[in-house]
Amino acid sequence: MLEKEIETKIVKYAKSQNVLSFKMNSVTSKGLPDRMFISKTSIFFIEFKRLGAKPTKLQSYMMSELKDYNCKVYVIDDVEQGKRIIDEYN
Repeated sequence: MLEKEIETKIVKYAKSQNVLSFKMNSVTSKGLPDRMFISKTSIFFIEFKRLGAKPTKLQSYMMSELKDYNCKVYVIDDVEQGKRIIDEYN
């Protein structure tokens, strides 16, 4: 399954669970995770990849930076994994 297809399904699922989702498009900060999710209890980030794909060096660096600030950051490559993360914070 393509990255975009996984992202679309997870965003739809998050919305059905009353979890907000924002696309992380930044002209000045490359390598940010694809989306920020906000539930009633937490804020977390998800980088979407197709099955088996890994983050780039820049993406890994940015995720490490976010984690240094106690942000929760995930890399997912399948829909069920994404749904479990949404459920964990809902």
